Amino acid sequence: MNPVVTHIVSGDVLYSGCFLIALSLLLGRTTKRLWRAVASLAAILGFLLTVLSATPLPLWLYILWGASIGLWLFFQDRLRNATRLIAFATSVPVISLTFTAAILNAPYLRTPRIPLPKTARVYVVGDSLSAHYTSDPAWPERLAAAHGIDIVNLAQPGATVQSALTQIARVDTTNSVLILL
Repeated sequence: MNPVVTHIVSGDVLYSGCFLIALSLLLGRTTKRLWRAVASLAAILGFLLTVLSATPLPLWLYILWGASIGLWLFFQDRLRNATRLIAFATSVPVISLTFTAAILNAPYLRTPRIPLPKTARVYVVGDSLSAHYTSDPAWPERLAAAHGIDIVNLAQPGATVQSALTQIARVDTTNSVLILL
């Protein structure tokens, strides 16, 4: 898969957006018009990337964050006339909310571990995303090879919820784990 698409779909683009917002605060401190314009663009692009990440942050955080960036941009554009205190005061909420968003999402970066007994069998029920219908092994086969797990791939191309019920009926429920996609 395209690495840019993977970066967006995985939600990692939240951190790219946070980085751009933090960078914009640094670039915005200059008095040069070009760098202030780049900083404004970086802040807008950074916030758009964080929204595009579809990270399930609280709505109030997105609203406050967007409003604080908008306020910072308003004074950023008028930096020549603004005092250093106003410039600093408008950047504090932006950086605080940026770090808050990154910290709130951090626990989701860790992949959860499922304790799996040695004798357990993993069943995969799903559609063409999990089915093996090309010359390349599907992800369940790769997972089995990488971790030495006994995986039974029951996925079928074009599977539906109704056909998943049929697939689930074939699962041995003793000492097993079911992955339903």
